[in-house]
Amino acid sequence: MTAFEGIVIGRSSIPALAATVCLMIVIPVVFFLYWRRKHKAQTKISWLIAGAVGFIVSARVLELGVHYFCIIADTPVSRFLNGNTAAFVLYGIAMAGVFEECGRYIILRFILKKNRTRENAVLYGIGHGGIEILAIDHQLSGDRRPVLCGRYRERAQRTADHGRKCCRCAAGCAGRCRV
Repeated sequence: MTAFEGIVIGRSSIPALAATVCLMIVIPVVFFLYWRRKHKAQTKISWLIAGAVGFIVSARVLELGVHYFCIIADTPVSRFLNGNTAAFVLYGIAMAGVFEECGRYIILRFILKKNRTRENAVLYGIGHGGIEILAIDHQLSGDRRPVLCGRYRERAQRTADHGRKCCRCAAGCAGRCRV
C-alpha cells in the first residue's frame, strides 16, 4: 500500500479542487487577454509561446534530468542530499534559480532578438508564469491535498513577477521601465 492509497478526498474538497483547476487556467488567460487587448499593436504571440516553452524546456526537462542523477539515482550525492535537509533545500533553490534564469537569458538573448519591447517581455512572463502555474500545481496536486484559497494571490503574483523580470531583461533597461 502506497502512502496515497489510504487518503480519501471528502465531498467538500471536490468543489475546491475544481475551482483550483479552473483558476489555474483562467488567471493566465485573463492576464493574456488583458495585456493583448491593451497592447495589441506592440505584442507578438510568439513571445507568449516562447515563455511557456522556455519554462518547460529549462525547468521541466533539463532540471529534472539533473534531479534524476542528484536525487533519484543511488549515488553518494543523492544519499547526501536525501539525508541532509539543509543541503536538499539549498540544492533545490540553486537548481531552480540556475535553470530558470539561464533558460530565460538564453531565450531572450539569442532566440527572441526582434521586437524587444516592454509589452512583449510582459507577454513572455505571462507565458512562462502561466505554464509554471499549471506545471507546479499539477505536480503538487499529485499528493491530493486540498488547496487553500490564499495560494491564488501567490499564483497571480508569480505571473506578474515573471513579467517584470522579463521586462528588465528584454528591454535591457536594468529596471528603469515600469510595469
